[in-house]
Amino acid sequence: MTMHRLARFFIASWLFLLTGPALSDERPIGSESAAARDDPADAPKTATLAAGTKRAILLCGLSGDAAHHKLFAETVTRMHDGLTKQLGFAAGDVHVLFGDEPQESDADVIKSAGRATREELEQSSAKLREKLRPEDTVWVIVLGHSHYDGKQSWLNLPGPDIQQTEFAKLFAELTAREQVFFITTPTSGYYVKPLSAKGRVVIAATETDWETNETEFPHELARVLSSPPEAKELDIDQDGTISL
Repeated sequence: MTMHRLARFFIASWLFLLTGPALSDERPIGSESAAARDDPADAPKTATLAAGTKRAILLCGLSGDAAHHKLFAETVTRMHDGLTKQLGFAAGDVHVLFGDEPQESDADVIKSAGRATREELEQSSAKLREKLRPEDTVWVIVLGHSHYDGKQSWLNLPGPDIQQTEFAKLFAELTAREQVFFITTPTSGYYVKPLSAKGRVVIAATETDWETNETEFPHELARVLSSPPEAKELDIDQDGTISL
């Protein structure tokens, strides 16, 4: 198995999907008795979670040279397609921030994106917080390059960079019921601890170490999001439940 296929296999195996019954918009809380299943009239009234809105921030810092601009622009576009065409996120609820100036060859998603500056990120996180309701879903996906100075992992942005604790403060105490952070950059393991919170999933491309090489994770993640495997492939115990 090639490295790319192996990476995609592992991402698909432990990643997701929001296509199974367990993550439908309206879910009963608690278990149902055998009697209730036999006679629906006897079923207890169970609380349900109201349908929420799926929201996302796609943040890509500075990409680098022309070849990397093309690579990251295509990856962000593919991720956007995966969220909006496969996972039920409305296009208006997926906010894209891209570090480079758009090129003529870029897709409309990149051309219409906000600039991934620290100021824009702060404004985007503030707007997200204002819109979020407890029943909502929020995904934050971070791509690009970073560097480690011996103390902090810095995401490379146009203008001032941002390090992991500052980034985490922008998303502290969110109220959404489903919160997922994908930090796909080098030295991304340093984001796990400051971002961690009850009920939140944080996935990093590296461990907390000097793992500074460019990662393949964002590009494989984009492939899985835009062309997900069938749910039955990931339902290991065959209970009809596929979760993150």
